[in-house]
Formats: sequence, structure tokens, C-alpha cells
Amino acid sequence: HETAHRIVAAFANVKLSAPTFVPSLVTGITSSVTSFKELPKTREAMFDISLAGPMVGFLASLVALAIGAQLTLTSDPATMAALPVDILRQSFLGGSIIDSIIQGSLFVPEGAPSEGLMVSLHPLAVAGYISLIVNALAMLPVGTTD
Repeated sequence: HETAHRIVAAFANVKLSAPTFVPSLVTGITSSVTSFKELPKTREAMFDISLAGPMVGFLASLVALAIGAQLTLTSDPATMAALPVDILRQSFLGGSIIDSIIQGSLFVPEGAPSEGLMVSLHPLAVAGYISLIVNALAMLPVGTTD
């Protein structure tokens, strides 16, 4: 994410500050904040620099989720994490990717309770899914997030 900001900024000849990492008691590092040392010459350059990080993070999340879901098909379910179907269905995009690769994994018959239903996923799929959610939350216009 931060590397993508830096690469696009370098092409635009814009200097950025060193990233300041934002700690979290739960996960260790929640995010980082990188500031412009000098403002870009155009709004288009600022847009490109700002968008590069989230776009790369989003694409990496999708790739990890798709590969992880594919690896789930060939892995031993006893060695994988299990996530509740209700959580996986919260993201239409993430849930659709999982359900298209692991067909029927998120299907719950009409009227049947979904409470307690779990889906075993390869760790790479879990990381991709969580990263997808984190990248989406980082795009909210709150504070100094992207």
C-alpha cells in the first residue's frame, strides 16, 4: 500500500514523508500515515498518488482471497480456520469470490438458520478477506485514512 503511494509519487516528482505507523492494542499496527512533504503540481497527480495505495491493497486482497479460496479446495479442513457464514456474507464481493470458487459454501436454504454455520478457509483466504474489509474501511472519509 505505502510502496504504491511512493512509486506513483516518485513518477510525479513529489516528496513524501516517512510513514508514521498507528499502533493498535489488538493487532499491533492498524495503519500508517504518510504526508506530502511538498504538494503535487496538479490535482490529477494528487489523486493518482492518493489512489495508488488503496487500489494496490484492494487488488492484493482480491488476489489473496481468490488464491486462498482455491487452496482451500485442496487443504485439510482440520488445519484451517473456520469463519461464520454470517460474517463471510457481510461482504458481497468477498462472499461472492469465496462462493464462486468453493461452490455452495455460503448457501443457506430459505428459512433455515445460519447461526453457528462455519466455513473452513485456508489462512491465505482469511487474510485476503480481512484485508478486503480493512481496505474498504480505510477508504472511509474519516481522519487521516486514505
